[in-house]
Amino acid sequence: MRSRPLVSNAVTRAEVDILVPFFGCYQRLYDLCKSVWYHTKSNRYHLYLIDDCSPNKTYIPAYKNAPHTVIVQNEQQLGFGAALKRGFDAGKSEWVVFMHSDCKIETPHWLSELLTIFFKIPNVAMVSPLTDNPGVDNPHLIGKKQEIRGNYILEKGYLPLYCGLSRRDIYEQIGGFIKPYPFRYYEDEELAYRMRAYGIKQVVSGTSWIHHVGAGTTGPLLRAQENRLYDGPDYRKIIESNREKCIADLRALQIVGVNRNLELPNTKKTV
Repeated sequence: MRSRPLVSNAVTRAEVDILVPFFGCYQRLYDLCKSVWYHTKSNRYHLYLIDDCSPNKTYIPAYKNAPHTVIVQNEQQLGFGAALKRGFDAGKSEWVVFMHSDCKIETPHWLSELLTIFFKIPNVAMVSPLTDNPGVDNPHLIGKKQEIRGNYILEKGYLPLYCGLSRRDIYEQIGGFIKPYPFRYYEDEELAYRMRAYGIKQVVSGTSWIHHVGAGTTGPLLRAQENRLYDGPDYRKIIESNREKCIADLRALQIVGVNRNLELPNTKKTV
């Protein structure tokens, strides 16, 4: 009879670091920040904005007095996974959310509903909310605002990290943090397979939901590069090489005997 109050107390006491790497995407980042400040009332949190060497150097100082907000700036572009690690190392909270900069919070219970999953389902490594645009072909991730459905344990596939909650200490149990692949893509897939290899679960909450634009950073960069409006690394080639890095890392898991039945990615990302 006392389990529900105990769970409720554990959820509301949880303090969370929300890590948001970004490169450009200024207006969408500001929209995200406003939505986090306005809607996140259930838990204490720190919002870490990790500037991955964005071109506009006058933008991020405007956040220095923003509520609950910590600024981390990279002197060179590190990519999504490595930028997350900068924010992760700067934070201290037991719970950590990874979030894309083109998301938007629209419900007050988004975070508490994610936290609740960890007290309901055993051996959970990461939980994501439903969204209108997961960026991958997985119907279990797609939902509508205010929709309520059952929680879903992923037996195949992966959480694409538009928004994912985990315990800070879980990465000590699975051989390290998210892979620092250049730019972005495939670190989410490697992470999911590695978690599964160590016998812990990724779950989609049936009661938490956020809005996600999708490709808010990569889309404009790739289009600008194709039109020769941006002079930088060849991002398409980097993304293609990340797939090979991912497969090599997963095969290494099999070699050391963590799990010899892993499903290797056999398709390329659509970018």
